[in-house]
Amino acid sequence: MIKPTIFLFMSLLLIGCDQSSWQTPTENTAPDSTVQGNTAQPFTLLASVPAVLAKADYEGKIVTQRQWRDANGENLVLFTQQHVNYQQDKQPESAIFAYHYVLQHGQVTLLRRVYDFVPTCSSDLTIEFIEPIISVTDLDNNQLGEITFAYQKACISDLSPLELKLLILENGHKHIIRGTTTITTKSGRIKGKKQIDEGSFATAPAAFLSHANALWDTLTN
Repeated sequence: MIKPTIFLFMSLLLIGCDQSSWQTPTENTAPDSTVQGNTAQPFTLLASVPAVLAKADYEGKIVTQRQWRDANGENLVLFTQQHVNYQQDKQPESAIFAYHYVLQHGQVTLLRRVYDFVPTCSSDLTIEFIEPIISVTDLDNNQLGEITFAYQKACISDLSPLELKLLILENGHKHIIRGTTTITTKSGRIKGKKQIDEGSFATAPAAFLSHANALWDTLTN
């Protein structure tokens, strides 16, 4: 009777070992660190982007661009400006655009488009990006690049402040500060106005607003 007992014990042991080799764990699994199904990649600035992304649609003439790789894939942001030609019965108008494209799984997707314009203007028309402010960063280290840029616009014929806007875009979300430029007149220096869109920064990392405030001070001091 000893041998059958030993044989039964060994059979049960082998069955138990075999089951443990194919069972899929359901607990203690690391959370998915990807965005929209992509394998997470470290944030990296790039010198160029794939040709398919470089052919993305846009309006106007390219002023400047930035490119980088992050958890979304290959990214491209285009800053463009468009001037409407003079016509006999119309005054000129001008517009600016910012396009954030991402290349993911071979597909090009527009994550965000920002558009602003100055309507028909019979005075001095101004609408332009402030290029030294344009940057791409990863302030919160979440492997998603943030696009920071600012622009000013106006239709004026005197020494008045220009409308000023500063934006941070991340993964399609927009955070913005609005206000005016600082000017100097014969009467002295007039500090520009500032209005933080608190709703747009409500769920953003604190570093975003700190970054935006520092750049705003650079522009208006």
